[in-house]
Amino acid sequence: MSTEENVYDVYWEGPFNYDDLRETESHEDLVLYAIYGTHPLYGRNVLLYIGITENLVTTRLSQHSWWIDGEPDPCGVYMASIGKFESWAKSQEFERYPKMDPATTRIIESLLIYSHQPIYNQRNKNSASLAKNYRAFNTGRRGMLLGEVSGLYYLGD
Repeated sequence: MSTEENVYDVYWEGPFNYDDLRETESHEDLVLYAIYGTHPLYGRNVLLYIGITENLVTTRLSQHSWWIDGEPDPCGVYMASIGKFESWAKSQEFERYPKMDPATTRIIESLLIYSHQPIYNQRNKNSASLAKNYRAFNTGRRGMLLGEVSGLYYLGD
């Protein structure tokens, strides 16, 4: 078994108002999103959902309108691009990472879901086994996300 880690920078932007995003131009390099809102047990500004986009963030977010429109308070959304982490110095030299391999993006998404356990995510809470040799740094405007998550830490040997 290989113990070499694949290390990525997940660069977050936001928060954006969910309703405003419906009217906004979307960028295909924003491949992950995190929705924050109010939960009756956990309070306000709680991580509700982490998702991946196959096309554009605005297209994917519109598919959540059936539950977001019923939320008691407006939802905020953070969006992220992902890039291979090389060094802290290099991670500060960009505006946004270009879109990367969808398979890697899905692995990073599953690691983020597994490590944060968002309230409304049902899938990937117990199926992050492919993320065992992955580490992700959440940088930028990351909301309440942990600064670093590691499959080796969360999934063990």
